[in-house]
Amino acid sequence: MAIFSNQATLTYNGGSTNSNIAYGEILDVLTATKTAIEGTYAPGELVTYVVTLRNTGGTALTGVTVTDDPMREGCPMQTNFDGEGVATARRNVIEKGVLKTLLYDLTTAKKAGVESTGNGQKGAYLSPVSIAPYNFSLAAGDASEEELFAAVGNGIYVTECKGFHAGADAVTGDFSIESAGFMIRDGKKAEPIKSFTVAGNFYQLLKQIDRLGNEVKWGLPGGFTVFGSPNVLVRGMSIAGK
Repeated sequence: MAIFSNQATLTYNGGSTNSNIAYGEILDVLTATKTAIEGTYAPGELVTYVVTLRNTGGTALTGVTVTDDPMREGCPMQTNFDGEGVATARRNVIEKGVLKTLLYDLTTAKKAGVESTGNGQKGAYLSPVSIAPYNFSLAAGDASEEELFAAVGNGIYVTECKGFHAGADAVTGDFSIESAGFMIRDGKKAEPIKSFTVAGNFYQLLKQIDRLGNEVKWGLPGGFTVFGSPNVLVRGMSIAGK
């Protein structure tokens, strides 16, 4: 997931530079006037962003909280320390819509000037260290499945996505994923559909969440990592298929 990155790179006049541009200021556009970015450039001069993930305010819808909990109750693989011997702890990566922390091992923490979050995982003793979450989940909201369907009216209930390894860019957040699910008609789950494409941007998607279901469902673990999420009502997604 690209929220593990915090590098901002800009290009202008044939050159490039690192900059402290606020995440929310240019997320939704491809170009922005430099005067809108801290007022340090000539009026009307344009800057094209490559990617910026620096958080200076809202990252997602106010009610969105994303948590990594290595000691989650009911988890069969609770983890007290990571592959580098650093103690693990429950952390809110996003709390009420605001990015609070990235995930670090000892090496990346040293480069960033922070402490390791205990997310340096190893598959075996001689394996290299990689950064990964443990029990990584989107916090539940207050809506039942029936209430979410009623709020949608007419739409699509996505139950399966595949091809993330090829269809998602971990840096820009862009994705185009083959999916399957059900039609929602008049607020009710209707006929099954398959082989359609859902496309968008992960960071923009966080801001398009309208409501959250009241039950977190967990997937199958991969190593020490497992992901969980409630049903999520998102508006304005791009859907293609017959």
